[in-house]
Amino acid sequence: MQINLKRLREAGAKGLIADVTNRLGGECIELDYPERGPRESKLELLKIGEIKNCLPPKEIREGDTILIFKPSGEIVYTGTLTSDGRLRHKDGSKSVLSVAAYCARWRTAAGIKVLRKPWWKYTYTKRECMVPMRDGKHLYTAVYEPEGLSGRPIILQRSPYPCNPFGTGGPGDIRDNFRMYADNGYIIVYQNVRGTYLSEGEFEDVRPVGGPVDEVSDSYDTIEWLLANTHNNGRVGIYGISYPGFYATLASLCGHPALKAVSPQAPVTDWWMGDDAHRRGAFSLADMYGFGGFFFLPKLNPTPDSRESITKVPEDQSIYEFFKGKSMRQVWDDFGDALPFMNAIKEHPDYDDFWKERNPLRHLRNIKPAVLVVGGLYDAEDTWGALHTYKAYKEAGADCRFVYGPWTHGGWKKVDYYLEEIEYPFFAYCLEDKGSLPEWRELWMPTGVSEPGPADENFKMIEDPELGKMKTFPIAPGTYISDPLEPVPYMESDAPKREKPYMWAPQNFTSQRPDVLCCIVQEPLKEALLAIGPVKVHLRAKVSGSDTDFILKLIDVAPDGTQTLVRLEVMPARRRHGMEHPEPLEPGKPFELDFSMMDICHRFAPGHSIMIQVQSSCFPLVAMNPQTFIKNQYTAEQKDYRAVEVSILEGSSLSVFTD
Repeated sequence: MQINLKRLREAGAKGLIADVTNRLGGECIELDYPERGPRESKLELLKIGEIKNCLPPKEIREGDTILIFKPSGEIVYTGTLTSDGRLRHKDGSKSVLSVAAYCARWRTAAGIKVLRKPWWKYTYTKRECMVPMRDGKHLYTAVYEPEGLSGRPIILQRSPYPCNPFGTGGPGDIRDNFRMYADNGYIIVYQNVRGTYLSEGEFEDVRPVGGPVDEVSDSYDTIEWLLANTHNNGRVGIYGISYPGFYATLASLCGHPALKAVSPQAPVTDWWMGDDAHRRGAFSLADMYGFGGFFFLPKLNPTPDSRESITKVPEDQSIYEFFKGKSMRQVWDDFGDALPFMNAIKEHPDYDDFWKERNPLRHLRNIKPAVLVVGGLYDAEDTWGALHTYKAYKEAGADCRFVYGPWTHGGWKKVDYYLEEIEYPFFAYCLEDKGSLPEWRELWMPTGVSEPGPADENFKMIEDPELGKMKTFPIAPGTYISDPLEPVPYMESDAPKREKPYMWAPQNFTSQRPDVLCCIVQEPLKEALLAIGPVKVHLRAKVSGSDTDFILKLIDVAPDGTQTLVRLEVMPARRRHGMEHPEPLEPGKPFELDFSMMDICHRFAPGHSIMIQVQSSCFPLVAMNPQTFIKNQYTAEQKDYRAVEVSILEGSSLSVFTD
């Protein structure tokens, strides 16, 4: 069956469907029938989940496009409804079967959908351009421009990830993350940063600022080219989530007068202090094994293809069992010499200039564009980046706003309220002079449930919160044995990869372990308690060995006993006097340790209690500390891993700010 792409788009197909084989002339696509083998067609199939504004079958009327689909979402037939309830084929002939009969004919069909209302308000054209940089290199740039419009704003995303589909078709971001901009006729631009995919030049992870060319100069040159080669209004906005957020931060430094608005969202900022790769130098084993195994491979540009990972956990094995008992030297043996940046991590175990120069926040000054920083309270990757990026912009005197809500990494882009009431109005004001900027500078949305979402149906967003009184909870003394051969799991899970829900997962499974110190610090509350801001930790401890890590957990205990994680933080004892120079512990000698957990905004409900857990492993979210002081932990061998006795002493405490 062949269908006309233009007809589907006019009827409401949500997205562009490409004929990837070019056998049908570019405007048609062939749909697979259930009996066709999977290798007999290389065509992309339209999925029912990619279609918006569908109506139930009972509302169909003459002229509607009917889609019959399988449970997988694959469309197996399309036709036009005639006045007598039959379907008209593409060739104009009328079927002898009714819609219901067609569903019966394909026994695997899950049902039918009706297309009527178009999704695309504007028709977009796509250009693939190689944009010149000042050093003669060219960067692959996909420009989506609304037909028949001029004087439109530009929204740009620069990314080290593929700007696919290369060639025909448009990315899912346009119909999802960028739908507000497509609805308003923005010029939408995706660019691969230098050295990635079809872009020329050499890629460098978290490239430092400085030199003849860098990400700052590339941002400037890209804006300059876009102004001269699109039908724009002279204003540009840049946004990005995660790694693209890193490039958004750097773009704010470029000083181009046309750049009016920048939004770093969960931006990669400091891969040693708290984003993705480390937590105060403690290696994020599970994340880096998975992410680094493909992303840190040398880029073979120019190519439209991503490289296949060289590190994989078997699907039938949990990451806990996969890594359990492996030394860091064994883990690094898996990498070999195939991952240059992983080698750099090994060569720089401490917070030295290699890491400091990669943090863009040290360069924030004279910021001209307005800035919107966004972060998620349940972000497992880059909460550190969001919090510290906002604070740095604020200290630099930038016109900056901050949104911090109950979302996972990038989860806010799935929230209509955020897109329609916060992000788009910010860019619309800066790029179109529409509306106004909000009076608030900070907008916090509290957590208070066991999964991402608002604290309750009637929750109120908190504008420009002020830190209230500090409430200090003493941590009861106690002792436990931390054994590297039996580390505390980060989560009760059999999955072969690190799972996002660990950020709010129940902690009951750890509270029963002898190597976890549990302390109820607040009996059932008589009224709600809102804790907001950083969580301050002061530990007095002693350890029988020369090193260990401390993992602190703040937990919300419901009346039914469910222990929901609010915040988890890692602090290596070796860093107690600073990040740059690790120091061994003196076995058996008491010491003090002070640090802050990342900011929270959590509503403890009436009847709930507050618990603190202290442990020395959170595996394999964080690599197991050998618990023998080694200058470079990445060289630790099996013989270096030893069990130690950890004692939390009188005078330890955790403090939160309350409203």
